Amino acid sequence: MLAGLVDEILMHLVPKLIGDGVRLFDLSTLRASLTTLDVSAPSQVVNLRLRVDKAVA
Repeated sequence: MLAGLVDEILMHLVPKLIGDGVRLFDLSTLRASLTTLDVSAPSQVVNLRLRVDKAVA
């Protein structure tokens, strides 16, 4: 994402609580503007499709 090479992010969320959680990416200085393209919840999973908006210089 830092290089601007990511166009979309697909996330699949499962509602389970295990411990304190584990951070997938530890890039605390990284900020991105995201647009929701699709949300579906076919069963106990929530599927998210997000577009990474390119920064306007």
